Amino acid sequence: MTSKNLVITVSREHGSGGRQVAQEVARKLKFTYIDSQLIRQATQHLGITPTELADFDERVEPQLDQIAELVSRRQAHEDRISISEVLVPDRQPRDFSGKRSFSSLIETDPSLEKKAAIQKGYHELVAGLIREVAAKGHAVILGRGSQFQLRNRPQTLHIHIGAPFEFRIKRLMTLQHIDRAEAEKAILESDQQRDGYTRRYYQTDWRNPYHYHLVLNTAHLPLAAAVGTVVHMAQNLPVVPLHEEIHSTYDRLDQESYSLKEAADLFWISPDLLKQAAYKGKLRVSMVDHQVQRISRDALLEWLQKTNI
Repeated sequence: MTSKNLVITVSREHGSGGRQVAQEVARKLKFTYIDSQLIRQATQHLGITPTELADFDERVEPQLDQIAELVSRRQAHEDRISISEVLVPDRQPRDFSGKRSFSSLIETDPSLEKKAAIQKGYHELVAGLIREVAAKGHAVILGRGSQFQLRNRPQTLHIHIGAPFEFRIKRLMTLQHIDRAEAEKAILESDQQRDGYTRRYYQTDWRNPYHYHLVLNTAHLPLAAAVGTVVHMAQNLPVVPLHEEIHSTYDRLDQESYSLKEAADLFWISPDLLKQAAYKGKLRVSMVDHQVQRISRDALLEWLQKTNI
């Protein structure tokens, strides 16, 4: 029996079968499965434009509850896609309806500054939705950002699915009926995009095994066995009382001030959101050379109450 608050994040290397594992784990556990097209379609339902994403904090953030509700609903099979396509949006220029995606619209804007703002809006959108969905529990979230957004969340399993490069090439060639050069190119591009994304927003290596509770190599493990392993782990995860799980953070919670990283880790907040709030004057911080140095505990709690994060 799984905890009602359990959330599973799945990170995967392209060609490893990680998407199939995530989908099947969600089906067996009867968890909500979240991936990028659900998010993209939800934002389209609400009419959110690339321009609004560029001004994410003021225009899009208040709609996170609505978007989270839309993506959490059980969808028909044709509505299922993946969070990675939002995190790496240029790999899927159109949705199933034939409409142009946000990423293709970005290409029409010649302003590099505007493009950067829109890409940052993608990140903030996905980060916010991950936290909203996780708050409901019983979810499998596929995508690179989720393991970092929820790294300090109790009752969360972080899974990485990988395989050697050569195995992934052969698997893609077989499944997609493509030649070796195409498979190798697709894998290298995907790996580089994931690496660039996590280094840019989380300053870390997404393949580092210490980010995960479980790392599975599908070159030596059938997908069904990988699914069974994750399901068994989820069903037998000890339900640790919240106060026991976070007792080691109590001393830091009582500090008078925090570094940017401490504040982000302790309160599960994106560092970029904290920086935005500081630069806009919504959050009182100490600055040195235009960099956030310390955030007072009282100022942070006041800001959290106002923003309802």
